[in-house]
Amino acid sequence: AENLGLAYQIADDILDIKGNVEELGKNTGKDAECEKITYVALNGMEASEQRLKELTINAVESIEKYYDNAEFFRDLVLRLENRTK
Repeated sequence: AENLGLAYQIADDILDIKGNVEELGKNTGKDAECEKITYVALNGMEASEQRLKELTINAVESIEKYYDNAEFFRDLVLRLENRTK
């Protein structure tokens, strides 16, 4: 759950910078405009994207042993890494 939660937040921070306004359905750049402290602001885009990948791998590995009951969550984690909205 911790890996998933942090991965979700990092993906959201990345989308606020790199996201497509039409796909998101909202304006991007709000975090910087409001001077929010985000994962990307603190660590940079490259490090944030790398951390997102690491967290995704960790989450999937944590779920693997429960595969029969956790396929939904594994798919959710993988979708979050590449979400566009």
